[in-house]
Amino acid sequence: MQSPSHLIRLVLIVGSLMMATGCEKKPVAPKSQPIVDKPFEPPRPEPTRAEMIPPADKGLPPAAQAPARKIHVATFDGETGFIQTGMKQYFGDKMVSVNANESYTLSVDAVASGPSAEQARHYLGIACFDVDGNGISTYHVAKYPGSTDTTLAANLKTGDTKIVLTDATGWNNLGTMHRCSLAWYGYATAAGVPYPDYSYTRFFVADLWVAGAITNNFITLSKPWSGAELPAGKPVRNAESGGTYNYALLGGRSVPSTLTNYTATVAGEWTNGIYSDIRFRPGTAFIKPLILANWTGTLTNTTLSVSNFTITSAKQP
Repeated sequence: MQSPSHLIRLVLIVGSLMMATGCEKKPVAPKSQPIVDKPFEPPRPEPTRAEMIPPADKGLPPAAQAPARKIHVATFDGETGFIQTGMKQYFGDKMVSVNANESYTLSVDAVASGPSAEQARHYLGIACFDVDGNGISTYHVAKYPGSTDTTLAANLKTGDTKIVLTDATGWNNLGTMHRCSLAWYGYATAAGVPYPDYSYTRFFVADLWVAGAITNNFITLSKPWSGAELPAGKPVRNAESGGTYNYALLGGRSVPSTLTNYTATVAGEWTNGIYSDIRFRPGTAFIKPLILANWTGTLTNTTLSVSNFTITSAKQP
């Protein structure tokens, strides 16, 4: 049996050998701090516009979230307003490009003064122009109410005394010469793009017949035809004149003696050739602000002051 001193010496030797060979015991992490591998997390994408809108704003219509866009402030002879005594026509200095299928708001301030101010009549609105800069008159786009858009049933040649229609239903047989007019179609832009039939044309002849001239589908002309030669099957319309411009803001009425703001929205095109001040004329690509000041002819002592004519688009850029 070995003595205690021999056992102590043996333990010291064994401990020295373990330290020398690197067999020391690794430390163990405390149970309160376990070592755990985290799973891979991809980076979070940038928030969408919808996520960035505060909850209180979600569900609001677009108009409530973004204001309308002012696209034009009109000038007249370089000024944003004018003072006119007596009768005069004003156009804005610049044409404004529009999309006739969209909505635009017109706004203008006006005030009248003078002894005849209550009797004076004024017109405030826009003039319409096609893509080539041509003014669009009522003859180019309007039709006699209730008339049928139709075609020629026979060729129309120089010297003919009758127009033969496929269907004369509703055509004006009551007189009023400007309503006894013929328009035909196939008009195109300067680039050669044709306009749809029964929309916009610059081909027409006015004042062609008198009351009672239509029998069945035959129109007896007041004088022999001298216009273009047209083939049978050509689309035609009973055209008429009317308001020269679109008086969306004010149509032939007096302006108060206190500063008054006039506002109107113009959107879409005329439907089926029916006149409307608050729709664009078919073929419209540009507009100009328009003022007919003191348009009564005889009242020359009224002064009209106009300012701040603006055009605003509901569509955002």
